[in-house]
Amino acid sequence: MNLYFLRHGVTDLNRQIIFQGRIDTPLNDEGISQAELAANYINKSSLKFDKIYSSPLIRAIDTCRIATGIDKAHFITDERLLEIDYGPFEGKKIFPATDEMMAFLEAPFDNEPPNGIENMKSVKGRMVGVLNDIISSSDTSDNVLISSHGIALSALFHYIYEMNNFNADTNMPKIEHAKLYYSKLSNNMLTIPKLST
Repeated sequence: MNLYFLRHGVTDLNRQIIFQGRIDTPLNDEGISQAELAANYINKSSLKFDKIYSSPLIRAIDTCRIATGIDKAHFITDERLLEIDYGPFEGKKIFPATDEMMAFLEAPFDNEPPNGIENMKSVKGRMVGVLNDIISSSDTSDNVLISSHGIALSALFHYIYEMNNFNADTNMPKIEHAKLYYSKLSNNMLTIPKLST
């Protein structure tokens, strides 16, 4: 099975460095252009997806729709693919930040977040849960696309790095907007996700 992961394109809140989380913000012009570049790669590579899963937030759905050229009616949306819940910090500027928030932002898997923010154990748990459900309901020959968010995908990649006995904290790159990452499932093992686009 071939698994592809897609982070949504840029929004205005990304560029304003604001906690976005569960706020349902649309792509801006830059984000649309990023999704169109992903579409060019998918078309040139003749990639076809047997199943497409997406976060229900519009920025993830629209990135996926533009990149694949497939109507969202054919997507399977799952709330477990949502971005981290920033709770009372949603819609607020990220900087300046308290020492507690800075510690969490710099090493989210090692530090508890400020009160009201979903912790990374929770994010990882739901992302791994949906991944396992996707794998168990797909054929071994399927190409599957998962469209989600930066922190959510980081939590999932962290799990895959651990599966491969790699130190995710030192080896895992930042997941870029509207870029496609690829991982192959073989013998119940996923390869480290690699940048495709």
